[in-house]
Amino acid sequence: MSQRWEKRIRGNDVASLIQSSNLLQPYGATQNGNMTTLGGAPQGRSFTFPTSFKTTVPMSFLTREGETFIPYDVWSQAALFFMATLSNNRGDRSEPVVMTATVKWNIPAGSKDARFRVTAVATNDAPINATTPTFLAAIDFKVEKVE
Repeated sequence: MSQRWEKRIRGNDVASLIQSSNLLQPYGATQNGNMTTLGGAPQGRSFTFPTSFKTTVPMSFLTREGETFIPYDVWSQAALFFMATLSNNRGDRSEPVVMTATVKWNIPAGSKDARFRVTAVATNDAPINATTPTFLAAIDFKVEKVE
């Protein structure tokens, strides 16, 4: 069994997203090929992660029901989108980030792929009258089975 996750953000143009963000620019955010880097001197250690919009997660067991997670490669792009686009006003909500998860079964008799739509929306949850943290958000998820 395996799960295939996919996500799209504004045409998957990470470089433009970074350039348009007032929050990310002070941290030296850059896009280089298929890698995104946040931080570095003088902010401290840099953090680099892959720019991935699709990934497959193998599952070594077969069950009728189970829990799963949004893979790091895909989730980091959603988090980057929230950081770049969520306004600074407490209580404001982001545009939704929509991901698709397709579960593939490795059994031959009548197996059908199961597709799910996962929608995430961030709400600015920054403390009132505080200078730090500079970004704090609560994320709401909605999962729907797609026929």
